[in-house]
Amino acid sequence: MNKNSSSLLITLKKLPISKTNFVPQIDGTVKTVSLPSLLVVFNDNAGPSEQIIAFDLNEKQWLKPSLTGDKLVLLPGSSVCAYDNNTIIIFGTSPDQKEGQLSLLTFYKASESDESIVDIDLISLQDRILVSRHSANIVGHYMFIYGGFVNNFASQELSYIDLRTLKITRNCTQNGSLPGHLFDHRGVAIKNKIYIYEKYIYVLDTTSFNWEKLDCGSKVYGTAQVYRSVAIKNKIYTWNILILLQKRLRRKNDMILCL
Repeated sequence: MNKNSSSLLITLKKLPISKTNFVPQIDGTVKTVSLPSLLVVFNDNAGPSEQIIAFDLNEKQWLKPSLTGDKLVLLPGSSVCAYDNNTIIIFGTSPDQKEGQLSLLTFYKASESDESIVDIDLISLQDRILVSRHSANIVGHYMFIYGGFVNNFASQELSYIDLRTLKITRNCTQNGSLPGHLFDHRGVAIKNKIYIYEKYIYVLDTTSFNWEKLDCGSKVYGTAQVYRSVAIKNKIYTWNILILLQKRLRRKNDMILCL
């Protein structure tokens, strides 16, 4: 590829999958999150034995971990975030709609059998933070929650949870150009900033709660609901699930690639 070309070369590679283990039938709405060497899939419509499945990127095979601890509850409109190298946090509203709820999922291997195990710890939050279809991103030891539905209305509230103390700070004062009342959107965290793609790129500085609005410089199709994003090092890869776009934005030390 010409180094001066503005086009991007993207190669899709189909991974060979070992048939020594099971191959899941993934149907319906799923949530995915990555841990080192693992792609973890939460299958909303699966039976209890396949609610959590994982693809081992080293062994190239699907795993069906054994679940221990509390019962897993996949809440509608909840969010899933990787916390550290072996911990995933699910945040949402309890089934009775009375309180916020955190599930801590710890992945490990049994020392004797090398079996994959997930220990589930269900934590009820004392604050009635009732929100769904929001974005949640972890920066350091804090989970930042933006937008979603609060009391059946689309919100632009920003709250955060200290994951060490479980203290919740609600409705933080925000400055700058807010993204507006969003739901079913996604945020991507890089260092101390959170990026949300909604026609423009909105950047939240989590130290000052100041929002900055960046112009992509080209036409954007659809709203935040149709975009999915992942962060790899200091780059964000975003794709429209309806239309594939190709454009590049360079600004300061950030590079955002929208595909």
